Amino acid sequence: MTTIFNMKRIVVFFMMVIFLIVLPFDKQSFLSLYKLNNTKQVCFVCENYEGVNIDLVENVTENGGIKYLYTSKEKALLLSKELRYNSVQFYMENISLSKLENELDLTTLKVQNLNETIVIYGYSSFYSDFIYMDNKKVNVQLAIKDDDIIAGFPLIVTGF
Repeated sequence: MTTIFNMKRIVVFFMMVIFLIVLPFDKQSFLSLYKLNNTKQVCFVCENYEGVNIDLVENVTENGGIKYLYTSKEKALLLSKELRYNSVQFYMENISLSKLENELDLTTLKVQNLNETIVIYGYSSFYSDFIYMDNKKVNVQLAIKDDDIIAGFPLIVTGF
């Protein structure tokens, strides 16, 4: 009886260790987006930003009760920790699509060409939120025009 109990404790211990090892990598992957050299601006989409350090926000627009908080790459990580947001968009320039796909570990699910803009819908395992599109999980949308890319998580809601 004691042996079975000890085996269960060992299994639970190893599961906890694996969870603790994987969790930081999961978050680190998403946090690396805040450090991409090619990010020129970040937009957080939320319903409320009361209590947020307004010095971290460069511009706020509102449409139908939804707030769009624009900030620099340098302030975005700090703002993300203070803010409860529904979506986040990264505006990047002079970045290769393949580099970004590798950074995101992106599985491409659908590609569209809309008015000289290529739109890619995909899934990245490190970002937990998602929507269903054609019965598949989607949590990344990319809009590519020339050398500029907008990456939206889970979707781009600011337009492109």
